[in-house]
Amino acid sequence: MLVTKVRTLFMLAAVYAFAFGTLAHAATLELVSSVPINNAIDVSRTGSINLQFSTTLNARSVNAGTITLQSAAGNQKISLSTTGTMVSVRPSTLLLPWTNYTLNVSSVMSTAGEQLAAPISISFKTLDASWQAPQVIDRLTSTQWNQVTATNAKGVRFVAWLQANDANTGDDIWAIRYVPGVVSTAVRIASFERIASYPENYISELNVFVDEDGNAFTTWVIQNYPLLDPPPNYNFPPAWHLWATRFVTGSGWGSGWGTPQIIDGYSKHSATNLHLVFDHTGNAFALWQEFDCCGIHSQQSIVATHYTQAGGWGDPIYLDGAGSFDSFFVGGKIDIQLDNAGNAYATWTTLEDLHYPVPKLFISYYKATMSGFVWTPRQLIATESTMNSTGYQALAVNPRGDALLMWADDSGLKFAHTDELGRWSKPVLIDSSVTISPSQVVLLDSGEAFAAFINGVKIYTPRNGLWSWTHPLLTDQNASSDPRLVVDLTGNALVAWTQNNGGVNRIYAKRYRADRGWFSSLPIDSGNTSVEQLEELFLEPSGSVVAAWGQSNDVGTVDIQAAHFE
Repeated sequence: MLVTKVRTLFMLAAVYAFAFGTLAHAATLELVSSVPINNAIDVSRTGSINLQFSTTLNARSVNAGTITLQSAAGNQKISLSTTGTMVSVRPSTLLLPWTNYTLNVSSVMSTAGEQLAAPISISFKTLDASWQAPQVIDRLTSTQWNQVTATNAKGVRFVAWLQANDANTGDDIWAIRYVPGVVSTAVRIASFERIASYPENYISELNVFVDEDGNAFTTWVIQNYPLLDPPPNYNFPPAWHLWATRFVTGSGWGSGWGTPQIIDGYSKHSATNLHLVFDHTGNAFALWQEFDCCGIHSQQSIVATHYTQAGGWGDPIYLDGAGSFDSFFVGGKIDIQLDNAGNAYATWTTLEDLHYPVPKLFISYYKATMSGFVWTPRQLIATESTMNSTGYQALAVNPRGDALLMWADDSGLKFAHTDELGRWSKPVLIDSSVTISPSQVVLLDSGEAFAAFINGVKIYTPRNGLWSWTHPLLTDQNASSDPRLVVDLTGNALVAWTQNNGGVNRIYAKRYRADRGWFSSLPIDSGNTSVEQLEELFLEPSGSVVAAWGQSNDVGTVDIQAAHFE
């Protein structure tokens, strides 16, 4: 076949046009620069992330589907703005301190249709927080005493205290609720006339607990009031009962403080050592210890009850003792903790034979069944060797429901944990030279755990199944109170405690940065007057930590002071 010159020119032009068109379409969009740069550290937690591209961007292609910011805590909410070749990424909330973030960019296009050759990832680590100057939250007057406080992660704080009534014939319980940006007023929430027969024994164990939504319980123990079962003589005084009143926020279904009520079921036995925890819906679990009359030699028991917003307080349930009080010294260090699903673990120690005082460590689990939520029968976790060590156990439950117990006896420091089916392991010896139990253990979903002791902190690493050596709080000096510990989702930790220096109490704190280790301990209070005691340490959703304590003031009373690590 003959090919004409005209046809040859047409074919060459077509091939050229095809090749040129392909090359033009293959031009790609490129990232020219970013602030911060990839792998930067100490990046501001409040500033924006700026990206500059090689050409003008199609603003419609810049959206939440093409640009994301992530950390171990999940996706970070962001807002995006586009101007020419620039994209500004601004976090909607404060970034977590000392946390790895990754900015991912994909499918962004230019106004000419150019695309990224490949997705872009920019990694950086944020600046760590630092302690701010403490602030006075509340101040007692000369007629007030026994101040307690509690705060939720949203910054809603309750303070409760005792004060005599105007006639000085009885004692009142007062409380105030502080909400950021709202003027608060103190309210009297309970009032009791003193019992003439027992003026030296009255209101004790005042406490306050606050849930995620700003509702709260104030609780206390009071001698049988009024006398429901008058004692036959002074050898058998009237029972002590657990009281509570609830603060409900919102509208439509009530608000403010309710009527005080006894929550231990009007038992003829005395109740003490209340522990109360809230689930994410505002329902509560309460756990306490009961005894009949005579201290260490009395018959004792562990009791639990459940509060629901729909039904109020349920009937008390005996987890140990079964109401017959067949055990002695049931209690030890009792504790109760919840997972994110609202399941509960309760733990306690018993001595069932005073002639052979061998502590036994028990656990009970509150879980969903076909017939509803029930407490399982007590389960023996360990029998300790003797009572010469501190002995008491520390319980940790992570959000997904794993549990861990750590304790010490004369054979050393031990721990046990649940497996993927919720079954408890046999006790594992950590260190035969350690006979001091931890004051607190924190367990993460990753399996990493932190245990705080009066002389330092141990860390559990799941990849090798080992607990680290104890890092000291202060060199050659134990804490003067049980240390408290918080750990964020990325493994950063902070421990705080009361430390006596030369007869003066101070509040100290120590920081642990994941992948960097421990930093020096330092005082975080104002140092102007003597500190009474660290009252709370908690982690906010922003990653900031709040510590609160009582501190004597210049008028001879006590202030509640708080400092932020942010």
